[in-house]
Amino acid sequence: MISTKRVPYFAYSIFLFLLILTSCVSKRMYKKGVALEKANMPLEAAGYYQTAVEKNAKNVDARIALKRTGQYVVDSYFKEFYGYYNSQENEHAVDKYRQVKSYYSHLRNLGVSLTWDDKSESYYEEVKDAYIAEAYLKGVHLLDEEKFREAAPVLDKVFQLNPNYREVKEKRKVAIYEPQFRNAQFLLMEGAPRRAYGIFEKILSQTGDYKDTRLLKEEALEQATLTMVITPCGYANKMGTDARSISPMVVTHVKQNSSPFFRIKEDPKQAYFSLNYDDYIKYIYKLGANAIVKIDLLDVHYGIGDLVKRYKCAYTKSYVTYKDEEGNEKKKAVYHKTYYKEYSTSSLFRYRYQYSLVSTLTGEVLQTKTFDGRFEDKVQYALYKGNYRSLIPGYFESKDKKSDSDQVYDNERAIRDLRKQFNARQRLLPVADFKKRAVEDIAQKIAADIVRYNGDKQVMLEN
Repeated sequence: MISTKRVPYFAYSIFLFLLILTSCVSKRMYKKGVALEKANMPLEAAGYYQTAVEKNAKNVDARIALKRTGQYVVDSYFKEFYGYYNSQENEHAVDKYRQVKSYYSHLRNLGVSLTWDDKSESYYEEVKDAYIAEAYLKGVHLLDEEKFREAAPVLDKVFQLNPNYREVKEKRKVAIYEPQFRNAQFLLMEGAPRRAYGIFEKILSQTGDYKDTRLLKEEALEQATLTMVITPCGYANKMGTDARSISPMVVTHVKQNSSPFFRIKEDPKQAYFSLNYDDYIKYIYKLGANAIVKIDLLDVHYGIGDLVKRYKCAYTKSYVTYKDEEGNEKKKAVYHKTYYKEYSTSSLFRYRYQYSLVSTLTGEVLQTKTFDGRFEDKVQYALYKGNYRSLIPGYFESKDKKSDSDQVYDNERAIRDLRKQFNARQRLLPVADFKKRAVEDIAQKIAADIVRYNGDKQVMLEN
């Protein structure tokens, strides 16, 4: 973890690194610009000088070079503009003027001032008015012929230039949204209400309103919505009383989903248990639900493995006193071999379940899926007849004989890991814990699969 006292320095270091990096990039771009300008390619050079200034506004050489080459770019654009103006290529003239205006403004924001042709504005207004008039008539003509795809960009450009020109605002809306509106109508009639709903919703979000889009969106939603009753879980005795929670949890998870296409009706439990399946489906249909969710537990199994016992090697340590060659008393560690017992076992909870989404109108199974789930638990712990804290991990082949393969791991980490085994959990998780986890898993997966259901037919739209 980084100390909070070091954060400002760390942040400053990152800032300094980025500053140096951008400065280096700026210098590199400037050098490329110089090379291009020497090769008599001022337009291309201006682009590199511009990048150099954008990376480092303090690069004075780049700013001077950009002022020089940038003016060349502006003058070249104006030359093209007047050429288009004189040849009455109105659209090209408008586009070129807007291009030079954008370029000029961008460089001004970078702090690079260029000379502007003041008289150009009156010529631009003249050619713009001429272009708008001819483009509008062209767009309307295309619209009258229902060539919406061709009309849309023409009318959109007119709208961008003058949003108040004649009826361009409404004409543009028709050109853009009429094809979408018709597609959505077609999808709705052909049995793909979800796709239709999405298009209607998009049209409304972008236009506020268009024709009877709002009404048709509601109709599409009504057709696409699945109103469900989620029945109690079948074969619930396999899971015990916990199975009663599955259906309510599915209801909760479906309701938490943000999709507008699913509604839940309360489960009339008495009818479910008193009617046969076919009559129950008819009963639910009369309640106003067009589908039921039928859940069945197919298999539940819980098993515990054998308890495995192993003898493990360890040492205890004591100290003996001895005298060195000079007669000084010293202590020496002596390790004594011993055993402790290690136990391990495991348990497995396995289950299989199935759900079916059934139409109450036809009895048809709209969607069905079988799931398998499993949870495992393991315990591994150690026991020792004495004080386990006196044990030191190690290995030996024989308790009574010394061997070159004997090992003593008398270090803090190894001892800590050994002691963890004596403090480890000795009991497997109860089956009740597995059942609760299984119920939540079943409910989540069924709900997730339900909300992925899409009843739309496969409908191809014409381009």
